[in-house]
Amino acid sequence: MEHTRMIRTAQVLDKLAKVLSVLFLVVSILMMVLGGVCAFIVGMGGADLGQASPEIAFGPLSLELADGAAVSPAYYTTISIAILVGGLFVLVVSRVGFRAIRSILEPMTVGRPFEERCSRALKTLALLTLVGGACMQVGTWIMTYLMSLQIDVVSLFAPEAVTGVTVHFTFGVNFLLFAGILYLLSFVFRYGEVLQRESDETV
Repeated sequence: MEHTRMIRTAQVLDKLAKVLSVLFLVVSILMMVLGGVCAFIVGMGGADLGQASPEIAFGPLSLELADGAAVSPAYYTTISIAILVGGLFVLVVSRVGFRAIRSILEPMTVGRPFEERCSRALKTLALLTLVGGACMQVGTWIMTYLMSLQIDVVSLFAPEAVTGVTVHFTFGVNFLLFAGILYLLSFVFRYGEVLQRESDETV
């Protein structure tokens, strides 16, 4: 009874992973199209964009600038490229990631959770988490640096209250922890694969 329930759960999770894979594919394509269109618009009319009353973002904050407060067209170019690269990043990570996840779930749907490809798929997920997390970290640093060059942040505040701005680059370690856990799980599955192979040979 418990074995049947686990198989059904694996089947549901496999179908969910398939749907999410398609959803992430659509989102990544839309992001790349949006980034490309924005880059084209900036290239065609970038000289006039900075003369409007733009809204700029600082993390969770959005600042609406007064009339005449110009922002360099390079700001919009950076945003467009970030959207385009972000879409490509989501495409690669989601395709590789969901393929590995489904490689783990598919044997479970037939009651064989310790097929040899499962441990390899977990190692792939660990490597993907490590590389993807590092790319996101570096990408955040680059975006922060470029934004600090293109926007005169001090001029947005009262000069008697703010006299300077310092950009601090932070380093998150969560992706290292997750990658380590996945890598350890791959060894657990590898041990299960050995036991299952020995059981099959015995039978």
